[in-house]
Amino acid sequence: FPVTIHHHVAPEIITPPLPLKRAKKTLSLIHDYMEQNDIQTNYSCGLHVNMSCGSVRDMRKMNPELLIAATDDLYLAQMYKRSTNEYCLPWQRYVKKLGSIVKRKNRKNDSYYKYDLKQEFSRLIHGLYSGQDWYDDESPADEILNRVGCKDVSINVGYLKKWGYVEYRMLGGKNYIKNMDYIDEAIDHFMMGQLIAKQGVDNGRISKYLEWCNESNYLLIRRVIVTGK
Repeated sequence: FPVTIHHHVAPEIITPPLPLKRAKKTLSLIHDYMEQNDIQTNYSCGLHVNMSCGSVRDMRKMNPELLIAATDDLYLAQMYKRSTNEYCLPWQRYVKKLGSIVKRKNRKNDSYYKYDLKQEFSRLIHGLYSGQDWYDDESPADEILNRVGCKDVSINVGYLKKWGYVEYRMLGGKNYIKNMDYIDEAIDHFMMGQLIAKQGVDNGRISKYLEWCNESNYLLIRRVIVTGK
């Protein structure tokens, strides 16, 4: 199978774009090779899945807010013990942080204007989507954007605008390749989230997701992600 190996501090294996079935087959071959040669990964190793479910033009039309609200990145990050990794923090943690900033700023704001969590969530995502380097506004989203980049979040939408794909960064960890079934399930979950985001039908999914993230009610967050209700 075609791969490129880059040597920095440690090897990095990069495959070319592959159809889903062939990509899973390639992962299986890498798994077999690592098993046969007793190759292991440590806790800092990541498996980054770059994925699209349509043409670049179609992917650029995708609703990135809906994509985040339809993907359970916290569950997957916890499964791989990467939920506190600074290079792939789950969006659910950023949403809770954003909600806290919105409440704080609204308490201090003496004017008639009050920040809206859903609008700030959209501003945060589109800030990462656009790839802008710095933000001088005092909005809650900009407070986070001045400290966070595309490579700090579990689901990186920064490649959507130019290249038409999404990077999922939360898989990996110590000997993660041994759990191929979990990796297959994660990839299928990513694809389902993209299909939901391409359809673009919200039906209140984003608002419910934001609400339960700020309540830290994981069972209801999970229900919204899976069912949209």
